[in-house]
Amino acid sequence: MISIIISGKDRTGKSIIGEHLRNQNICVIELGEIVRREYFQKGFKGTVSHFYDKNRNIYIDNILINEIKKEFKKSSKDKNSIVIIGVRSIDLINKIKTTIKENIVIFIESDFNIRFKRYLLKIKSRDREPLLDKNLFFEQDLLQEKWGILKIKEESNFVITNNGSITTLINKINKILDI
Repeated sequence: MISIIISGKDRTGKSIIGEHLRNQNICVIELGEIVRREYFQKGFKGTVSHFYDKNRNIYIDNILINEIKKEFKKSSKDKNSIVIIGVRSIDLINKIKTTIKENIVIFIESDFNIRFKRYLLKIKSRDREPLLDKNLFFEQDLLQEKWGILKIKEESNFVITNNGSITTLINKINKILDI
């Protein structure tokens, strides 16, 4: 069993990759979904990134690791890989690597302005009031850098630039994973 870890900052295309791989009958764990679930259960005020920043060392990373272990045990019987989407902390990457010995790390990067446009489009599509402040979006980037996301990029097996279409991104992933 191998874990394929997909990392990158907000709006680089990680969830699109997850959806594509689920359609290929590959087990996918979206860490963002787990963090958002905890965020709403705790009734935290502020951004999800701030919630994770305040709580990651206390219990969030442990919740994520437990979810990964549970899915790993369930999937290892009939699948040869598990995809973990949305890891943005180098500490969590290291915990995953001690839990699952064979790993491939793929880092997705995109231009800041392209990511911010994607953010605005996604917020509009969810029919929620957007946080239009580019500075807040940039602040989330800085939080992720504090967690070691640039170290993840540096240590990744593959770095993919996604400044184009979904099709191009999926083709790049398919080539890496030999799908």
